[in-house]
Amino acid sequence: MKIIIILLMTFLFTEEMSFKADFISSVKVGDFIPKNFSSTESSITTIPTLSIKKEIKSNNYIDFEYAFQLKRILNGDSTIFSINNNYRFWIRYINQNSEMRIGLQKIIFGPSQILRSLSWFDSYNIKDPSLQTIGIKAARYKYFVNNSLDFTTWLIEGSLKTLSIGGRINLLSDIGEWAFTYHQSRYGIDFRYDGLYGFWFEGVIYNEHDELIPYGTIGIDYTFNLFNGIYFLSETMIIENIDKDFFSALLISKPINFLHKVILITQIDWNNKYQYNYFQWNTSFDRFSINYILSINPKEIVPRFQRENTSIDYGISHKIMFIFNY
Repeated sequence: MKIIIILLMTFLFTEEMSFKADFISSVKVGDFIPKNFSSTESSITTIPTLSIKKEIKSNNYIDFEYAFQLKRILNGDSTIFSINNNYRFWIRYINQNSEMRIGLQKIIFGPSQILRSLSWFDSYNIKDPSLQTIGIKAARYKYFVNNSLDFTTWLIEGSLKTLSIGGRINLLSDIGEWAFTYHQSRYGIDFRYDGLYGFWFEGVIYNEHDELIPYGTIGIDYTFNLFNGIYFLSETMIIENIDKDFFSALLISKPINFLHKVILITQIDWNNKYQYNYFQWNTSFDRFSINYILSINPKEIVPRFQRENTSIDYGISHKIMFIFNY
C-alpha cells in the first residue's frame, strides 16, 4: 500500500523531485562492561529520502516526503537494537499564509538546547552529531497571521491509536519571542531574547493523576570575540516533584578552522551529585563528516536526560562516527 501511495504521489505531483540519503556508521569502546556484553559497540544507519514538490497555482504548493530508516546496533557480534521503519511519510499543502501537513513528521519546538522542558514529541540530542529525531503521526495546521504572530494546531495519534489535540501560539514582540503551548494535560510557555547575549526560558505545568507538576529550564548563551569566536551556553532545569530534581548543563564550542570544531558539554545532576562530560571533535566536509566523541560518565547510572539506545554509555567511552550525505 505504501509503495502504491508513493508511486501515485510521483505521477500526480512531480514537478520537482529529489532523492537523498544519509549513511551513519559508528564504533564505540568503553571501560564499563556489563555482564555478557562486549567492550565494543558499533552501529550502522541509513535513511534514504524521496521528496516531491508541485506548484498547483501561484504561491500554492503540494509537497511530499518519504524516508525509511534502517538501523542496527551491535555489541560485539550480537545485534542488540534494530529499526526497519518509516522515518518520515507526509504530504503538505502550502500557500502564502498557511500550511497543512499530514503524516509521519517531525514536531519540535522550544529554545532550550540541552535540558529541554518542551521536548514533548522529539528525541533531539545535541550530543548526537547526526541530529536525528523521531517522527510523530499527526495532522498539523499552521497559520501566519502576520510577521509577528502565528499559531499551530495538531492532532496526534498516540501509541494506543488514540487521538489527542494540542496547539502552539508564537508571538514576536519588541523584547523577544514568546510562545504558549498546550497538549494533553501539559501547558507550556517559553521566551527567547536575542541581543548582545541570548536568554531563554521554558516553563511547563503537567497534570499527572490530578497532581500538578511544574518544571522548567532557563538558559543563556554568548559568543566571546576571542580566537575566532568561543561560544558559551548554560542551562538549568528544575523539576518540582517530591525530590525537587535540579540539573545544570554547560556547553563550550570553538571552530578551529573551516573544517574543524571542538565542543565540550558538561551536565550535572545536583541531587545525586553525578556529572556527565562529553567532548567532541568534528571535522566536516561538503558531503561527509568525521566525529570523535569522548564520554566520561559515572558507572552504572543512567541519567534521565540520556536517550541513546546503547549498553556502554557509562564510565569512559570513545566513539568514532562517520556521517555521509549523498
